[in-house]
Amino acid sequence: MPALSPPISQPPGLDTSAFLALMLVSTLPTPAQMLRLSLRGSAMMAEAQAVVAMRMLGLMGFWPVAPDENALMVVEKLAALHEAQAAMMRAALKGGSAATLAEAGLRPLRRRTRANAERLSRRCPALVGG
Repeated sequence: MPALSPPISQPPGLDTSAFLALMLVSTLPTPAQMLRLSLRGSAMMAEAQAVVAMRMLGLMGFWPVAPDENALMVVEKLAALHEAQAAMMRAALKGGSAATLAEAGLRPLRRRTRANAERLSRRCPALVGG
């Protein structure tokens, strides 16, 4: 495991406000990281909304769902959050930036929402009159 870097101290001759500004700028995500994170987050939210819609239709009896779907939608959230937290912790211990941590945490959540959307959409009911 790589050694953790020592805390950053203010260089002599640099006033406090300039040092804080330098620290802030050095930790900001790049535009490419921001774009990538926002696109992946938006895709995950769209998939999550589709999953919620299909599950609600399933609860009402309009969409065929597995008998254990209600229990699954509760249990899977805890597992997904645990996986995301562990991924973020690993990225933090490697000295990752805030954007790297966010991407690491989003990755397992997106994987699960995508899998749920694909799984539930395969159970699509036949259209009436079509």
